[in-house]
This record gives sequence, structure tokens and C-alpha cells, in this order.
Amino acid sequence: MEPFFFGNSGKTLFGVYHQPVAQNIRDMGVVLCYPGPQEYMSAHWAFRRLAGLLSQSGFHVLRFDYFGTGDSSGESTRANIAQWRTDIGTAVKELVDMSRVRGVSLMGGRLGAALAVQATIGEIRLKNLVLWDPVVIGEAYIRELRALHEKFFAAICDGSEKREFTELLGYPVSAAMISEIEKINLLKQPHCMAEKVFIIASEERKEYLELATEYETRGTAFEYRFVPDSTKWGSGEDFDQALLLNDVIHEIVAVIAGV
Repeated sequence: MEPFFFGNSGKTLFGVYHQPVAQNIRDMGVVLCYPGPQEYMSAHWAFRRLAGLLSQSGFHVLRFDYFGTGDSSGESTRANIAQWRTDIGTAVKELVDMSRVRGVSLMGGRLGAALAVQATIGEIRLKNLVLWDPVVIGEAYIRELRALHEKFFAAICDGSEKREFTELLGYPVSAAMISEIEKINLLKQPHCMAEKVFIIASEERKEYLELATEYETRGTAFEYRFVPDSTKWGSGEDFDQALLLNDVIHEIVAVIAGV
């Protein structure tokens, strides 16, 4: 596991490179795209575990923090969706440059899945696009975060203080950022350039099935896999509880490895 900084000097990104095990090196890489900052902490352990399992399966793996989040440069108030999509492309190029792999798979969770669908990665071969509980409709996602925000702060405030949504679950969010997220609609997204798309759902939602139907209609090579898990992305008081997943993580490894 090798932590390092990459990207241009004005917008330096923090990444962690997981080398493949020596006896089983594949000529393929995987870039992991974290969910939004509100769900970053709960997903961090799962992403670290996933990166380790993928490297043990022979893949070159890179996980990284978007600009303005985690250990990457930039203030959180300067972050925006367009920049995060660019960051994914930068991460893919970095992994290819450092490992010389011939192709890359992208795996994103929640908002990271939506960003992975929309990211521009140039001429690099994109093998698999794995969407774990993707944010399909941005407006619905913002409503979920706002509901959790209200529920969480209602438990610690006396109700006399009115809060405006200058932050969501402890993370500053500008009106422009909220507007960008609300414009996300994967059902209207242009054709995906990946060789194959996988939807990994830990709970069955109408929008996941609608997205699967949309890919079918487009003739996209894809699979929908339902892998139920009791750990949820957020439930109010414990919205930052770590996702201690097992079956979902192993399913993601399996689809990327072609098992």
C-alpha cells in the first residue's frame, strides 16, 4: 500500500496505490471512486478492504480523495461535481501511467457511481463499470441527505434553532453544488463506453431497476446483481457508522475478476 499525491500543483489529489500480489499480476487496473463526503467515513473501511482484496486478486488498484475532500488539496467550499468528474479521469490516467496496465475498470459507490458514469477518461480502455448502490436521480439523493440531516440534528438540538442547509451532515455544501447534484439523472445519461456495466444493489430500489431497464433498452452489456446486506448507508443517529460489509465486497471483486 503506497500513499502519494498526484495531479497538477494547483489541485493536488491524495491517492493510495495497492500493488498486485507478485504471483498473480494482471495487466488490468481498478480505480475506486468514493461516495460523496457525507458517506465517505462510513464507506472508508469497505473501500480499503475492497482495494486489498482486488490487489490480492492481481489487480493494480488506486483509491483517492476528490479535490476539496479527505487529504486532497482545496477547501471543501470550492469543490464541485464537474471537478470531481475530472478527478476520476486524472486518477485513471495516473494509474495507467504508473502501472502500464492495458485497461481499467471503474467502481463507484453511491454518488461516486454516478460520477464514474459521467467521467471522461479519454482513450483509455474501460473494461468494467461497477455501480454500487448508485445515485440514479440527484434530486432524490439530496432529499435523502436533507432528511438525515434534519433527523440527526433534531436529536441534539432543542428545536429553537433553525438550520439552513449550508451544510449536510457536517459537510459544507454550496447552493451551486446542490444544484449540480440535483441535475444528475443516469436514466438520461448517454451511452456508456465501458465494455460491461454491473449494478450491485445491497437493497432493491425502484430507481435501480429502472436503470437496469434503461441499459437493456440501450443494448448495453450489463448485469444487475442483488446482494442484500443489513448494513445501510445511513439511518439518522448512526449515519457515519462504518459499513461492515462482506458479501457486497466479495461480489464486487468477483464481477471485476470475471468470476
